[in-house]
Amino acid sequence: MASLQSSISANYVPDELLIARVMQIHSSICKLESLRPSKQVNGMFTQLVNLCTLPSSIDITDLPSKLQFANFLINIPRPLDHLDVFPYYGNYVKLASLEYNILYENGMAQPKRMAFVGSGPMPLTSFVLATHHMQTAQFVNFDIDESANNVAQQIVAT
Repeated sequence: MASLQSSISANYVPDELLIARVMQIHSSICKLESLRPSKQVNGMFTQLVNLCTLPSSIDITDLPSKLQFANFLINIPRPLDHLDVFPYYGNYVKLASLEYNILYENGMAQPKRMAFVGSGPMPLTSFVLATHHMQTAQFVNFDIDESANNVAQQIVAT
């Protein structure tokens, strides 16, 4: 951990060290009985988020697919029914509510179409808005990464 801290202070983390630490946290998270918010769970996910926001040259598509949450979703029946297993799902619910309220306050209560640019492989904001606020709207999600678009399409296709 000391070498990780010294690398962080230099604003660079060697790829091997970053991957090893992410894998270590992933392993610890997998051993938990529950992902319900707690000091331990929140601490692990905070560590993970802090690591993932550091500058890095890692291509996340090179990580094992079992570690990519969107890939987990495409491998279970009715993945949209299980979005709440995503650790920060509650944050997306709050964010979508804020976004909907902004639209509503500006006369866009029930738009016919919504587009998200840079939505990634798991467009959670779109999913939440579509299921909680704008059931009749058509959502279109775009990402520059074709593989992200493909994974998102697989999740939505169910």
